[in-house]
Order: sequence, then C-alpha cells, then structure tokens
Amino acid sequence: GLYHMGSLGTFTQSVGSDFDYWVILDRHRFSLKRLDFLKKKLDLIAAYCLHEFNQEVTFFTHDVEDIKNNRFDALSGGKSSFFAPRYLLKEEFYRTFIMVAGKLPFWAVTPPGLTRKEYDEWFRDVTIASPKTRAGLVDLGNLETIPREEIIKAILWQICKSKEDPVKAMIKASMVACYRFGGRNDNTLLCDEMKKHYAESNLDDFTIDPYAILFKRILRFHETLKPSKTLNLVKNAIFLRLCGFPKVSRPAPDTPKGRLLSSYIRAWHLDNTQLDKLLSYPKWPENEKKLLDKTLHNGLAFLYNMVLRDMAHNPDTLTMQNRSWTILKNKTSELLREKENKIPYCSTYLKRRIPEQLILKAPSLSKKKSRWTVCFHESDPEGSRQQILHSAPGFMAALGWITVNRLYKRSSAAMLLRSRRRLFQGSGTQCEPDAVYLSIQPWGAASDSAFASKPVWTRMALLLDFEKDGAGKLPQRADFLMVNSWGEFFMESLNLNSPQQNPVETITAKIHDLEGPDFKFSIFQLALAPNYDVASMIRTSLSLKGGEPFPVAGNTKRKRPFLDLI
Repeated sequence: GLYHMGSLGTFTQSVGSDFDYWVILDRHRFSLKRLDFLKKKLDLIAAYCLHEFNQEVTFFTHDVEDIKNNRFDALSGGKSSFFAPRYLLKEEFYRTFIMVAGKLPFWAVTPPGLTRKEYDEWFRDVTIASPKTRAGLVDLGNLETIPREEIIKAILWQICKSKEDPVKAMIKASMVACYRFGGRNDNTLLCDEMKKHYAESNLDDFTIDPYAILFKRILRFHETLKPSKTLNLVKNAIFLRLCGFPKVSRPAPDTPKGRLLSSYIRAWHLDNTQLDKLLSYPKWPENEKKLLDKTLHNGLAFLYNMVLRDMAHNPDTLTMQNRSWTILKNKTSELLREKENKIPYCSTYLKRRIPEQLILKAPSLSKKKSRWTVCFHESDPEGSRQQILHSAPGFMAALGWITVNRLYKRSSAAMLLRSRRRLFQGSGTQCEPDAVYLSIQPWGAASDSAFASKPVWTRMALLLDFEKDGAGKLPQRADFLMVNSWGEFFMESLNLNSPQQNPVETITAKIHDLEGPDFKFSIFQLALAPNYDVASMIRTSLSLKGGEPFPVAGNTKRKRPFLDLI
C-alpha cells in the first residue's frame, strides 16, 4: 500500500508541511533488483516534485512484517530511523495516516484499546469468517502501550530535532511526556482516542482532528505541573503551530482551523495586544525571535530534567542500548549547553529564508571597536533591499555564523566581501569567502556515531589579519574558526601586537593545543597585499616542534595533512 502520514490533512498542515509517504510491501515478493528499481523510481518522483513544484516529498519503504514487529529501518540499511522512537512512529502512523492506494490496515477496523491477544483473535476470526474481506486488509500489528524506554528516547529525540522547528518539538515532546508523567486519562494511546471518533464522519468537526485531540491532552498535562511554568509556553506553541510557524498568519475564521483557533483565543482570554504580538512574529527583530527559540528550548530542557529525575528514581527499568543512549544524550547536550566562544545559532525564522546574496561588510579601520556585519540581500515588490542580520567581532566569526546556520546556499546565492582589504589563501593567491567556507566542510557531524564519544577538533580555518600591507609584515591578529567532531563552531582570536611575542610561535603554540588525530587546517590572509612567506613560516615552525603535533597511537610517523587549497 501507499499511505501518507503526518501533518498533511490535519490542522497543523502549512505551506512548509512535509509530504511523507510510507510504501509498504512484502519483501519476499521482491527480488533485490526489483526493489532497487522501485527505490530509484521513488527517488525520481521526489526529484520531480522538488524541481517542478518546489515541494519536498519523501518516500519511506517498509516491509509489512517489519512494521508488524515495530522495525522501520531494515529496507533503508538501518540509516533512516535508527534513533526515531519505533512505537511512537507507529502510533503517529495510525493516528494520521491517509490511505492513497492498497490495503486498509486491519488496526483501523478493530475496537480501540485491544490487547495483543484480543487483536490477534479479531484477526483470526475475520480471516475465517470472511476471506474476501481479509483480502482487502493488511495486518501491521497492534499497538498496546508505549514502553518507558521509548518515552525517554522520544523526548531526547524531539530536543535534537528542535533545531529545525522548536515549536513543533515542544508540542511533540509534551505529547510524549504525557504517557509517562501525565494523569490516568493520558496513559491511553492517542491513536486509540482518535479511533473512538471514526464513526463521526463530519469533516468540519474540528474536535476530532488528530492534533486537536493532541492539543487538548498536552494542555491538560501542563496545567497539572506544579508550578505550571510551561503552560503559557505551550499555549504560544499551539497558537503559532496553528498559524503556520514560522510564516505566521491567522487562518480564515470560517474554516475548521480558524474555528479551533478562535475557541483557544476565547478560552485563554487573549486580548488584541497579545494577538497582534503573536501574529506579527515575522516582523519581530531577530533578537526577539531568538529569545522565543531559547524560551522553547528552556521548556524542552524542563521536560529533559523530568526525564533525568525519573531515571534517577528508577535506574533498573531502563534497558536502552548504551551507545544509542550516549549518542542521544550528547546530541541533546550539544543543543542545550552554552559554551564559551561557541558561535550562536540564528532564529528558526531566519534559517528558512533563502538569500540572493550574503554580504560580509568590514568595519572602518579608523574605528577600532566597530564590528563586522552580515547583510542579507533580497528582492521584494518594492525593489531590492539590504538588511543587517548579524554583527561579529571579525571576518571569521561572521563567516562562521553564516556556516553554522546554513544560510549560504552555494547553488542559488552569492557570498560577497565588502572591505578595503582583500582575502588571500596562505600561498598569497587571492580568493573569495567561498574558499574559506569550503575549507571547513563538512559543516556538521559526519554521522550520529560522532556523538558516541567526546568531541575532538577536526577542522580549522586560520585567518592572519594584517591591518597594514601584508608584504614584508607580520599579522597583527590571528582568528581561529574551529569545528569539532560534533559539528560545533568556535571562534578565538589572538592579539599579536605585543613586542614580547613572536607571532609565528604564538600561532604555532595555539595549533598544538588543538587535539585530534584527524585535525586539518587551512590558512588565509586578510590584507591590502599578500604576504607570500608567513604560511610557510608557520609550517616550518610546526615541523621544528616535532612534525606531528597530533600523535596517533601506534603511528607516530604519520604525516600531518596540511590544507591550503581545496
């Protein structure tokens, strides 16, 4: 069968909603060659949808027996949903699926709340009594409860996904928390609660929408928390989700979604000032948008701390695999912890915009305390305009901010330097900011496996900053843009104006402090004219200090990889 699952067709559908399809098949009826051709055909359809309609479509291919046993990654080589909570993924499918073609899941025609034994008895009775009816049904297995291990895993999973959409993550994490920390009425599966309303066929009844039922439950859950610190936060999340966050706009009042939102406005006693503030979200200053994201992350951290307390009180009931648990904890830590010199994230709203040009503007050399700025160039009906998005203490900090937030789309945009000084590679060849951008790729963790251990430095771009001509001079400052194995970006600067220090030796000592056997770095210059010797001086200084500043156990002779050119 072919089924859609997720927000499409519910009140949370928006312009940015995913088109996620499950293709369910019997793998025993497919040869490896035939299965490969099917996947290639699905990839071509997804590419066509993106090219023709700018709509992302994803197909997930599953075997019927795998789904019955709550396995979702066998046909994808174990890559697609290794950390996705299996039981909750199945619950969401049963709660939101739209059958496009094929057989109807048998679960949908059984009474809600069946045990596994009762479900199997129903299936056996239908098979015996009506083989013709059985031919139109597919057994994807029953869902009776959500294991505690899955609940903990799912809350951490949602925190990890909050980078893309903290509003959605707050709602889903709250839904999961209800199963463990909610009242007795909140222990039943949402898909079973949804199934109770199947006989009510009025499409305009907003009270039986899957997400309307979910919203009701999480509101009740946050009301019971003492003190209820997160209730207003989850109300704001629901409001923004119904309005299509991050492109917020109020739905038409005569639609089911509009009527549901109006009922919340009345129940929460929102006045015009509060409404105008929420609905004007796209016009908020960037610092206010970032504050909202941070507040949502704090709400997720509150749920995370509930999980930690629960684990401390019940340590023997957790059977999650150690490696999987470590990876999820570290991914959560990377998002929630603030670290010195770490380059900050921008707002969710800004991440969704597609710039035509990104411009890095240098401050005037006469103003020593002024900062570099990142400008966003876009066209609108009234003509083109530039908007200042971010300020940073140096070129590398500005470029690192662009990189960590994925704001530069090389295929469709340009990144320009506006400065009296020019950018050069270490060899003295003039280059563009794009060269620095490429030198620190890949821009995230290589895989989830990187989070199984502590982060180590993997890449660095060194900028030698010459306030005067580079020729025959030494740099006055060195900026280090560093990336670790978790994909975190950091920026540090060294002032090289002190007459007591040798700039080359100071830079070399800093490079030696960066650990990691696979560490690679590139050298760049920002100057009116290039210095053709300084990069080789740094290399020579490194060689004189032992040649291999990052020893590998059992391989002390390994040659260090220097990258000046990509």
